[in-house]
Amino acid sequence: MLPDTAASKVTAAHLSRTALLYVRQSSLKQVIHNTESAIRQYDLRGKAIALGWAADQITVIDIDQGQSGASAADREGFQQLVAEVSLGRAGIVLGLECSRLARNSADWHQLLELCGLTGTLICDEDGLYDPRTFNDRLLLGLKGALSEAELHFIRARLRGGIISKARRGELITPLPVGLAYDKELHVTARLIVRRVRDKAKTAPGQGELFPAWRYHAVFTDSPYETLQTEEQHRGHAIIEQLLADLSDGPLAHLPSGKFTANAAWLAIAAIAHNLVRAAGTLTGRRHAKARTATIRRDLIAIAARTARHGRGGLTLHLPEGWHREHEWASLFEAACGPPAAAA
Repeated sequence: MLPDTAASKVTAAHLSRTALLYVRQSSLKQVIHNTESAIRQYDLRGKAIALGWAADQITVIDIDQGQSGASAADREGFQQLVAEVSLGRAGIVLGLECSRLARNSADWHQLLELCGLTGTLICDEDGLYDPRTFNDRLLLGLKGALSEAELHFIRARLRGGIISKARRGELITPLPVGLAYDKELHVTARLIVRRVRDKAKTAPGQGELFPAWRYHAVFTDSPYETLQTEEQHRGHAIIEQLLADLSDGPLAHLPSGKFTANAAWLAIAAIAHNLVRAAGTLTGRRHAKARTATIRRDLIAIAARTARHGRGGLTLHLPEGWHREHEWASLFEAACGPPAAAA
């Protein structure tokens, strides 16, 4: 039986309008498996009848099944409910709890404001409320705030569980259709992080105030010791850099329509790559480890010009004040020997 104070809030004006029963569950999984919650929500029809509404006056809005209450943007049922309340056609709004109607304070307080303006009652499993009275409006506001906070707590608990499983290596994520997990094929892997002092960030001749480090991460299932695993990984990294250099350079033009042309181009690309790497090594330590794109930019693609003097005299004019002049001169001397003294 409902308390007398609750029944006294219902007037003839309320009973002349429609009773709106809002039913919602947050996901399709809940709709399929949590059937008891749906039964409890539909049973609120009996509470509306006990308050004086006829069975044909009760409208059930359940098209939002499987939709989250965090926002009203995609909930057509909630938008229909708000429209009916704002037009003054609803005498009471029923929901199992505040979280069924909205888990967003903006949507919840908008509904409360409209219910207060149109004289619409709100009823949940705990009781009956009139938003026009201070005490009921205060209690409904607190329930809405707790409903929104509960969504944050649920997400925090779920995220904490995911992180905890991931730390233990037991996190299983959904696979595409057609694939399945096989526990017998599980592979144990490890993460190795190597810390290296970054000397490039320290200015020449100036001591460092704080040490700078670079971190190299390796995720591997190698059964070898850490040092041997790192050595193998560095070997893979060299191969990957070589492929990246070729892809950024001559191999960017492959493939053509003829197999023989591709074979010839690949051979020329390998020769060009080796020549560029050799030029970088002869230049100095910096270019010995640089990528081929850097070597081409610094030493090959330069704005120089040649001039011929007499019979066979060839002079190369480099840019004045060029900052790579020393490296280029080192390359020239290593490849051709010291230049002849000017007559």
